[in-house]
Amino acid sequence: MPSSLPSAKLAMENSGTRRRRNCSWRLYIPIDVLSEVELLLFGDIFNDSVDAVAWPSQLKRIKFGWSFNRPITEPAWSASLRQLEFGRNFNQDIEVVKWPPLLQQLIFGDCFNQPISSVAWPMSLQHLSFGKRFNQPIEAVTWSSSLLYLRLGMAFNHPVEGVTWNASLQHLVFGCNFNQPIRGVKFPTSLQQLCLGCCDFNQPIEGIALPASLTHLTFGKEFDQCIDDVLWPGSLQELTFGRSFNQSIVPVQLPASLQQLTFGSGYKRWVEEVVWPSSLQRLEFGDGFNMPVEDISLPASLQQLTFGESFNRWLPRAGWPASLRRVKFGYRFNKPISLVSWPSALEEMEFGSEFDQPIDEVALPPSLRRLNLGQSFNRAIEKVSWPSSLQQISLGTRFNQPIAQVGWPPSLEQISFEGDFGGGDFDQTIEDVALPASLRILKLGGSFNQPIKGVTWPTSFQRLEVGWKFNQALEGIIWPASLQQFTVLGAFNHPIERVKWPESVLKLAFGYDFNRSILGVVWPSSLHELKFGDYFNHSILGVVWPPSLQELVFGSDFNQSIQQVAWPASLRRLEFGSNFNHSIRGVVWPPSLQRLMFGRAFDQSIEGVQWPASLQIIVFGDHFDQDVSEVVWPSTLKELHFGDEFNRPMDKASWPPSLRVLTLGKLFDQSLTQLGSWMPRLLELTIEGHRFHKQHSLLGVHWPAGLQRVSAEELWYPHGFPESAVFVDL
Repeated sequence: MPSSLPSAKLAMENSGTRRRRNCSWRLYIPIDVLSEVELLLFGDIFNDSVDAVAWPSQLKRIKFGWSFNRPITEPAWSASLRQLEFGRNFNQDIEVVKWPPLLQQLIFGDCFNQPISSVAWPMSLQHLSFGKRFNQPIEAVTWSSSLLYLRLGMAFNHPVEGVTWNASLQHLVFGCNFNQPIRGVKFPTSLQQLCLGCCDFNQPIEGIALPASLTHLTFGKEFDQCIDDVLWPGSLQELTFGRSFNQSIVPVQLPASLQQLTFGSGYKRWVEEVVWPSSLQRLEFGDGFNMPVEDISLPASLQQLTFGESFNRWLPRAGWPASLRRVKFGYRFNKPISLVSWPSALEEMEFGSEFDQPIDEVALPPSLRRLNLGQSFNRAIEKVSWPSSLQQISLGTRFNQPIAQVGWPPSLEQISFEGDFGGGDFDQTIEDVALPASLRILKLGGSFNQPIKGVTWPTSFQRLEVGWKFNQALEGIIWPASLQQFTVLGAFNHPIERVKWPESVLKLAFGYDFNRSILGVVWPSSLHELKFGDYFNHSILGVVWPPSLQELVFGSDFNQSIQQVAWPASLRRLEFGSNFNHSIRGVVWPPSLQRLMFGRAFDQSIEGVQWPASLQIIVFGDHFDQDVSEVVWPSTLKELHFGDEFNRPMDKASWPPSLRVLTLGKLFDQSLTQLGSWMPRLLELTIEGHRFHKQHSLLGVHWPAGLQRVSAEELWYPHGFPESAVFVDL
């Protein structure tokens, strides 16, 4: 088996469109690959014939990229091939293709639209999927007897009443445009899931013989047909209607086996006289539903009930089933709930964004565990009688009420005053609040900026998160001995050298504005993770790190010397931000370090650096472009990632045999001829892109024998590159 790439042409054609420096290019690469490869992924611009390729004998999966569109009538596929996927542009005749005998999964991309009536599918095929443009007759198709899953693409809209489906088919999906009669369709008796398109299907279904094995039935957006006399299969468990369905279901005999029923946004019918299936567990109304529900006779089996965006009806007389565990209200619901009699088994309640009603006289269910009061809720809660079972409560963006007199339930484990995206208006004192003894997590939102020195923390407390505006001193705080995580975002910029952290703390994170000396900080001895925000830029020479520290992250502004830093022996991950650019020669790295990451600006010589023997991953930023020929890499190194500007010869370097993953940036343009000798155990190679100044070819490259994945994220070429150029690239 050849271990090198044959010659290839870079065919550049000015497309006249403005893509990537005003030109778009197509790259063609014929390729011989290695015998032990199991997965082969082609890039998006690969488009050359594969007829003469000697495929690896162990190959199990091939995935072609967007541009591949060559005939496949001649390839001698590997007998071991299980999965074959074609990209967007593939649109070739497949009626005489000889498929690999063990092929199980076959996927065609968006452009494929060829006849398949005469295709001899492999007998082992289980999964067959067509893309958006496929629209060919299938009534004469002989399907594989093993086929379990069939997806027909978006454009498919041919008659199916004469189709002979294979007996084993379990999952059948029609695309958006499908809108053909199905009254005469003989569905396979094994069919379990049927999706009748996501858009156009709107054909009568009354009198249709649906297979008795069917468990899931989905209708698309346009379906709006009478279902009074539908013969539902006795095994049906999930039934979903799309946005247009708005038919009465009062006389409908829904199957007794139905467990989940979902209506789309167009359903706006009265449901007071509906006879619901006795086994129904989940009922979901769409965004348009806004009908009275007080006289609904819901089934005793119902566990989840969801109302959509428009629902905003009174509920005092609603007859909730005793089995109900979860109820969710949509965006607009904003009715008083003080007279509602909630089912005693209810465990979760979620209100939408506009809900803002008093709850101090609400009889909350005794089994309630989670309560979300929505983003607009801003009512007093000091007189609320909370159920003793409550574990989590979320008070959203607008909530900003005193909580000093709130009698929290003893079971409460989490309180959140945090709104969307870390926001929240809450800014009330919590120093005189009697927090519940069971509280573990407290999230104070973006506006909170109150002293916390006088807070009496529960003995079980583990995690505190304060938001963007918090800028209060932490000195003098008596933390609970159980505290494990403290996160402060944004504005905090107070000294922490005198803060007495409990020994239990595992994670500390300081936000954007923090920029104080940490020289005298006494860190908790159990600390595992420490993160500084973007503005931190103080010397760390002389800092006594905790002996248990495993992860240390500096933000973008940090740019201090680290040559004399005494790192903790336990450190496993060290990350520098985008501005760090100091020499690392002479640095005594911790012996346990496994991952080392440098940011965008780092561009220092690494010759003579004494890497730790345990180091497994090194990441260099975009500006790094230093000679590596004399670098002594750690013998344990598994991953090495170079940034965009690295462009140094690699043939003189001594690479560790342990290397498994290599990334080369966008400007890399050096020979890789002996890559297999340099890195014999390499498994993954990523070339972000090339920028050619001369013809550096990959012709004759000796590839690592075990290489499993080669990928190129993008290829850039200087504007005006001559069209006659011939050379190789990935």
